[in-house]
Amino acid sequence: MKTILTPPPLPTPIPADIHTHRHEINDGSAVVNIALEAVPPIPPTLFSAGIHPWEADKATDITWTWLEDVLSNPNAYAIGEAGLDLRHGPNIDVQLPVFRRQAFMADDLAKPLIVHIVGAYDNLYDVQREVMRRNGGRTPLWIIHGFRGRPELARQLLDHGMYISMGIRHNPTAIAVIPRDRLLAETDDDPTANIADIRNALGL
Repeated sequence: MKTILTPPPLPTPIPADIHTHRHEINDGSAVVNIALEAVPPIPPTLFSAGIHPWEADKATDITWTWLEDVLSNPNAYAIGEAGLDLRHGPNIDVQLPVFRRQAFMADDLAKPLIVHIVGAYDNLYDVQREVMRRNGGRTPLWIIHGFRGRPELARQLLDHGMYISMGIRHNPTAIAVIPRDRLLAETDDDPTANIADIRNALGL
């Protein structure tokens, strides 16, 4: 019998825009992703920080110290983007330990992990199982960002206890299978995207 995982709740209040690169949004309504080894934004801006899979080969001891330090900031809402990408970036063998370490950090800090995932879903689920073995079986708090996949993949991710975030470019047929309490919106790196329009298109 297949096990269906239930995710923990997101920290509240949940920002309207769960992932953006637009640093001018500084009112706490969005989670602003900061660059590698950047200085955190001024409050009340919420932010995320992490090592993108495309930059996994750039992770040094200094990088990890920076990440641990910025995540101690009370306005650090999430870790990310972290993840795995079979199309871009260094070899998956380089990406995996960097993703795993960030997944462990997110779980230890009880923060959401914003996940960039392209193709490596078996690896993704393997790391999730590692996290759950380590924490006694709790479902980790993971958000799949920029989802554009089919309904079948959305259902698979939901069954693994993940939240799904969509932006202006998404698959409308997938929206119907995602419960509204598991669906999030984002502007990502689109300078013209309007979060209100995206949320309206997603039925949020």
